[in-house]
Formats: sequence, structure tokens, C-alpha cells
Amino acid sequence: MGREVIVYTMEHCKFCEEEKEWLKSRGIPYEERNIVDNPSYLHDLEKRGVYGTPFTLIREDAGEEKAIKGFNQDVLEEYLGGMAKR
Repeated sequence: MGREVIVYTMEHCKFCEEEKEWLKSRGIPYEERNIVDNPSYLHDLEKRGVYGTPFTLIREDAGEEKAIKGFNQDVLEEYLGGMAKR
């Protein structure tokens, strides 16, 4: 089963940078969606009632979705640990 990882970010966000580095250090591919560069991404977050970054969506092939507010290493590890290339 595959997973798609989408990280909503913005400039000057310390936790966004930390999360991206965490994902890169584990070899986990992700799509970055900068809410400043593309206002439609901000609109996507607002529709979900989210007003901060980072915000991460993990989508499964089966259509299931896990939403993670903020940079939470424990939760990311729980859902993405199997994707890590160590």
C-alpha cells in the first residue's frame, strides 16, 4: 500500500523547516505546498479549519487520510516509519 505525503508550509516557519528536514533525513518523499506562493493551498487549509503550518496530510491508496497539525515527530514516525530509508 502506498502513501502520499503532503506538507503545507510557509516561509519563516521554523517547524516547517524542521519537519522537511526530518522527512528528508529519513528519505521520505513528500509534496510541499507553500500557502504563500499559492493562495489556493491556504484556501484548502481554511476549508479544513486549519490556520497554521506545518500541516501534513498522509493519504493511503485506499483513500484514507490522516491529518497532522504541527510538527509532531512521534505521530509522523507512527504513520511514516515504514517509509523511512535508513
